[in-house]
Amino acid sequence: MWVYLPDGGRGTPQLRTAEDLGSLSVRAEASPRDWDILSRTLGAVGAGEIVGDHAWLDILWLRAAAGERDKDWHDRFTAMLDYASVHGWLSDDGRRVRAHVDCEPFQTTDRQPPAALSTEHYRHVLGHFITGVTIVTAIHADEPVGFTCQSFGALSMDPPLVLLCPSKASASWPKAAASGRFGVNVLANNQIELCRRFAVSGGDKFADVTWTAAKLSGAPKLAGTVSWLECEIVTVHEAGDHWIVVARVLDLATVTDQQPLTFFRGTLAGFSSHEPPESPRVLATPASSNSNG
Repeated sequence: MWVYLPDGGRGTPQLRTAEDLGSLSVRAEASPRDWDILSRTLGAVGAGEIVGDHAWLDILWLRAAAGERDKDWHDRFTAMLDYASVHGWLSDDGRRVRAHVDCEPFQTTDRQPPAALSTEHYRHVLGHFITGVTIVTAIHADEPVGFTCQSFGALSMDPPLVLLCPSKASASWPKAAASGRFGVNVLANNQIELCRRFAVSGGDKFADVTWTAAKLSGAPKLAGTVSWLECEIVTVHEAGDHWIVVARVLDLATVTDQQPLTFFRGTLAGFSSHEPPESPRVLATPASSNSNG
């Protein structure tokens, strides 16, 4: 789904390919130098504005511009917002969603990027890789900070390392990074609202949230999670619009027997309820496998 601004960004915004909810962007036949024009055009109809390198589109305007839609479309639209929420791409008040801005000229207004390289195709395919969901926490200036992070995983067993990939747009990660140590809370399937709360920038995320301080860093250990880790930053690498953070595990523990919260095809959900085998056979884990394939 994308918003097209005709006439060099001065024309009335038009919502295109509303059925494709795999991505969201603003497109115009204009130079990046004209982004102030694009911002005024969006603002004139209540569609949003350009801030920095991205557009912030009004969610109500998007629904209205899409016209009459069935329940399936609205469910998929909500799933798209869930995806944006997990990555911190909703405004503080939850009324706007972040979108990429593409000002390259088009030969026709209906031209699409090649399917194999398009953002839509990338998100669609990678969305089939199921992941857990975490909340990263730390103490900054004697206050708790935290944010939802889907991109987290085991990296090495010797030494014990993990990695996470916070967005460069995150307002909370620089605060957590400043402390040098942080906690990772692996969410349970009954913590969807907690996940959404920490995915939005601003506000008192810890209001009415039960937590205890980790013994080494003081990072908040949230109640009711599946497991928890305390980590120390080893190195940080720049990678596109995210950071790759490598951290050493200082302490870790399971917390509850609750099923984990998962993220799959743009939707937050829990595992189907089934008991694991009593003695599972371990073939290989990402942290122990030496395969380069």
